[in-house]
Amino acid sequence: MADESAQANIKEMKPDIIIGGPPCQDFSSAGHRNVNLGRAVLTKTYCDIITSTLPRYFVMENVPEITKKGILVEILERFKEAGYGLASMILDASLCGVPQSRKRYVLIGCLGAEDDFMQDFLETYFTDEPITMRQYFKRRVRLCAILREAACDKRCTIPSLFAVVRGFRE
Repeated sequence: MADESAQANIKEMKPDIIIGGPPCQDFSSAGHRNVNLGRAVLTKTYCDIITSTLPRYFVMENVPEITKKGILVEILERFKEAGYGLASMILDASLCGVPQSRKRYVLIGCLGAEDDFMQDFLETYFTDEPITMRQYFKRRVRLCAILREAACDKRCTIPSLFAVVRGFRE
């Protein structure tokens, strides 16, 4: 997306919303934690795309550790200068219908809105308890067959269906 022609193509489309998650490895506690490794610049590139295209809305997600980096302050200022009202929160995916304990920083911008324009909404629609894999898969008819087959394969380890799994990816 750093390519100027790609950015021009996005601008030509005049999108109403842009949703993105710039690479997080340079910010992540599981990554290198070094913003000088090169991928962190793509957060600025994402900001460039938003501030030049000016969609009505944008959503950006990243790791919570980005809140401790100067790059976030910089892009928040640029979004504000472009006329965006901003709402942000660190969400736990397990409280949002995902059977995974994974926290994410979410930033939502709306052109011409006040800051915190949807904070109430963000804070309202969470479950009280983390969702388990069993709850998530309960409507999946093949679950029993898959688990029965996997249980017969001694090389396979099946996480508890009653647990919120760290790092689970479907």
